[in-house]
Amino acid sequence: MNYVRGGPPACEQAATAGLRCLYGQGTWRSLTRLDRPAVLELSLPNGERFQLTLTGVTPTLAGILHVGDAEFRASPAEIGTYWSGEYLALWRPPAGIEPPLLPGTRSAAVAWLRAQLDTVLEPQPSVSEPDFYDSGLANRVRAFQESEALRVDGIAGEETLLRLKHRLRAPDVPFLSA
Repeated sequence: MNYVRGGPPACEQAATAGLRCLYGQGTWRSLTRLDRPAVLELSLPNGERFQLTLTGVTPTLAGILHVGDAEFRASPAEIGTYWSGEYLALWRPPAGIEPPLLPGTRSAAVAWLRAQLDTVLEPQPSVSEPDFYDSGLANRVRAFQESEALRVDGIAGEETLLRLKHRLRAPDVPFLSA
């Protein structure tokens, strides 16, 4: 995606490239666990605010940051001094899937979800209606959410699908880690 300064809002531009914006609030640890490039807003003591892009994390967990064309590295402590914890991360949802996937839904997306959970969790015996989001699938989603330290609600929303794609190491998305 090439951002056009002065064009439509960044998330609208991302949508034309098949990406979605995920707004979040967290800690440096939760952000690096998300493992996606993100835009952070920093506030300086004089009240000046600016945005930078986190594009990578070094083995010592220093952030690789960009402001315009300039690249620099900063420790989590340095960033934390000026960062409120809010971020905007870009991610690519699985093709043809519009989150959230909810219990009671019947679709090919549900069959995809079931198959992916079989890849990252203990495979389950086949079910008679693999395209139906039943209570068994909701329990599997809860187990996955718990294993990923996500909010446990049994709904396959944006964060759950993002983490699932992360576990599958989907090649169509950038990661902070190598």
